Amino acid sequence: MIYFLRFFLNFSIFLIVFFNTQISANNLENLSYPTGQDKLSGFVESELAQPLKVKLQNKDGKPLANAPVNFQIIKHPSKSKEHKLTVEKTITNELGEASTKMILGDKPGIYVIIAHSPTAENVEYIEIEAKTSYWWIILIVGLIGGVALFIYGLSLMGSNLTKLGGSKLTEILQKLTANQFLGIILGTIITTIFQSSSATTVMLVGLINAGLMKFSQSIGIIFGANIGATTTPQIVAFKLTDYAILFIGVGFIISAFSKSRRKKMLGEILLGFGLLFYGLKIMSDVMYPMRSYGPFIEYIKKLDNPIMAVVVGTVFTAMIQSSGAAISIFIALAFQGILSLQAAIPLTLGANIGTCITAWLASLNSTTEAKRAAWAHIYFNLITTILFLIILSPFQKFVEAIDGVHAIDPDQISYYVPCQIANANTISKIVSVILFLPFTKFLSKLCELTIKDEKELVFKPKYLDENALMIPATALLLAKREIIRAAFSTKKMLDKTIIAIEKKDENLVTEIIQEDEKIDKLEEAIKEYLGKISQNQLSENEAMLNISYLYIIEYIEHTADIINKEIMLLTNKLIDNNLTIFEKDFEKLKKYHDISEEMFKKLFEAFEKNEYEIADEIIKMKLSSIKFENEIRREHYQYICSSHKDAQATTSIFLDILNCYRAINSSSIAYVLKGEV
Repeated sequence: MIYFLRFFLNFSIFLIVFFNTQISANNLENLSYPTGQDKLSGFVESELAQPLKVKLQNKDGKPLANAPVNFQIIKHPSKSKEHKLTVEKTITNELGEASTKMILGDKPGIYVIIAHSPTAENVEYIEIEAKTSYWWIILIVGLIGGVALFIYGLSLMGSNLTKLGGSKLTEILQKLTANQFLGIILGTIITTIFQSSSATTVMLVGLINAGLMKFSQSIGIIFGANIGATTTPQIVAFKLTDYAILFIGVGFIISAFSKSRRKKMLGEILLGFGLLFYGLKIMSDVMYPMRSYGPFIEYIKKLDNPIMAVVVGTVFTAMIQSSGAAISIFIALAFQGILSLQAAIPLTLGANIGTCITAWLASLNSTTEAKRAAWAHIYFNLITTILFLIILSPFQKFVEAIDGVHAIDPDQISYYVPCQIANANTISKIVSVILFLPFTKFLSKLCELTIKDEKELVFKPKYLDENALMIPATALLLAKREIIRAAFSTKKMLDKTIIAIEKKDENLVTEIIQEDEKIDKLEEAIKEYLGKISQNQLSENEAMLNISYLYIIEYIEHTADIINKEIMLLTNKLIDNNLTIFEKDFEKLKKYHDISEEMFKKLFEAFEKNEYEIADEIIKMKLSSIKFENEIRREHYQYICSSHKDAQATTSIFLDILNCYRAINSSSIAYVLKGEV
């Protein structure tokens, strides 16, 4: 009987210990995987950066301390050597946690480690993927591809949103008052639509360049643009990567099969949104092994130096020319538990400085005020970066206090820090704008001291900004300003023409000829610029404007050529042959010149101010000028037929000059302005 009882007891213990019966309710929990991951990754012949960790707890969820835990490698790649665990047998700490480290062997593949305890009812499996020694090639290709998809998606979204509302936004900006608060709101909205503060600043530079906005008006919009730029990281922080393919699929179907141009644009917006997140997913996935790569981790730790982090963020963003993309990459690193909030905040500050390079480049060949607008963007970000570097530690604590978490380990970082980075970026911009508002005059003065007034060269294109081509509505405004500039130069030629004829002034003739050379350069540049605009997907109205501008610049060139190549040639005949147009004929010619000049002036006033009802008045003037010209010819013929030899010598020259003015006046541009051509 005693032997039977002893056997029963020993058998029961055997079942409890070795077959994990339900007598024990203790449970092992795997703490090795980052949130959202089902395996670890590392590189061959290297130690995993993070430990293999489990937690032992009872049925009530309370941790069990000083309990035995064993780790064991149960699977490894074929012929792998030198793989091992640093600790195989250990006990749990006061938190119920036990851990070991893994050194991977020399072969790529899958390693499986089990963790078990005699006191637990379950066994935990930990899977590790060892990457090949050529991992960096995959990493670089993956990063390039991910960044390319992200930026392309962002661009696709922004360009189509711009097409849908760009013309209206440009029109609103033109009518903007000096109200700074309105400017901030508008700048925020526009940048949210464009998905780029650089695009907003480029548009501002273009409008200032065109004389449609003053530098002082742009400051509020620049402030708002910096706030609006934070929307992209906020969207990214939601981690909608799981739905990227859905957005891509729906967007493609709508854009490919919709007949409506508007629906196609909406489809491309969804497609861009999906590509943005798919690019982010690729970047996140290829960077995941980096959390196990010692040299990279050591470099990331160096970014805890705020100054270095700002420099890295600035240079990196200047290279890819998108703060939204740069900050999104930082968020992707945080998703993998690699980048802490402490390092991320100065990186984002640097990214906001780096994005200024686009606007700065756009302003290089622009007007003085346009250059000042670009520098306002630079100074705003430089000064605010210095400010937040000074208060970095309390600012970081404030951001962490919003969700009450100071993330330390990779799992916590991957879960909390992405949103904290986005929040820090947004909060810093809003606070910066509030702090800067009382000092807008100081900022304006600083920009004026940086970029002093300079004399512009007349013969070079002044308004044609290549960077503005990304926003057709703005580019067309710039082309219009350059056309008006060319028209103004042509009018100066026309004004001088009658004086040159009357005084037979050789110097004035030379001056007029040189002015025509300048206009030819402008005309060539404008036509080329309009050609580049037409390469974009234009709205119906934008396409019509583009064509009408071509008509108008051709008329300007034609008028200048008539003055230079015909009227000045005839004037030189008068000079060379010492001839003078008969006084009575010249009085009529001068009056006819005044009519031509007035028509030309009104024509471009109507064009500049969009007061196209003036076109009807010009058409009436044109009809009157034809009658007046016929009257001049009839009176001249009657005069010379009356044997007035003093007028006969210059008859041919006089009538040829009349023909030149008639050619100038016969233009159909008035009908173009009315939209009838």
